[in-house]
Amino acid sequence: MTVHTRDRRGSLVLLPSNRQHELLQTPGLNRLGVPQALERLGFRVAFLDVHKAPLNPLAGRPSLFSSIDPLRALKVLLCHRKANAVISYYQSGALLILALRRLIGFKPIVAIIDIGDDAGWRVRARIVAYCMARADAVFTFASEQALFLSEKYGKNNVRLLRQQVDTQFFTPGPGDTDGYVLMIGGDASRDLRTLEDAVFGLGVPIVLRTGLAVPNCPTHVTVIREHLSDQE
Repeated sequence: MTVHTRDRRGSLVLLPSNRQHELLQTPGLNRLGVPQALERLGFRVAFLDVHKAPLNPLAGRPSLFSSIDPLRALKVLLCHRKANAVISYYQSGALLILALRRLIGFKPIVAIIDIGDDAGWRVRARIVAYCMARADAVFTFASEQALFLSEKYGKNNVRLLRQQVDTQFFTPGPGDTDGYVLMIGGDASRDLRTLEDAVFGLGVPIVLRTGLAVPNCPTHVTVIREHLSDQE
């Protein structure tokens, strides 16, 4: 799915790291907040979704692989040669673009937002290192991560990007005594020890959707092993 908005300042291409088509149909959930904000600033934005199978041979795999999406990368390289910048959420969407841009003379800036942790997974570490060496700019949501990446890879193009929060979707509701703390994630870099230190001792109900081992799990913590869809 490709969404275009109007052009006054220049042209941007946004590459999400997970397929958004189904979520775009969810009432009350605006997945186009960033493209729309950029449009209000006067940019033309092409929002290129991750393809599903069979167009994407890596569809259904973890986002590290599925967002490589060879067909989407080819569309960017051939159809968006006059864009000012390509912005990839997570590094994998930029992988093939960075690998092929010199070969075909692709000149737009290629930037990455929220690059993945390079520890604990050798394949991801190699993709991160490859993209870090070739991206024109990298943005992180934590100042310490920006400092870490700058020092580790010897790059001076890593900057903090303040996280956007949809205040219409995430808004305080009426008091609910049945509320709980929810954590979703199963990647190797998920810091369950810090989560434990931060909230386990509060005594509030906690729900963890993860395939990771959860040591020291008290009775008020529920662990869900089954996959949850984005809608759920």
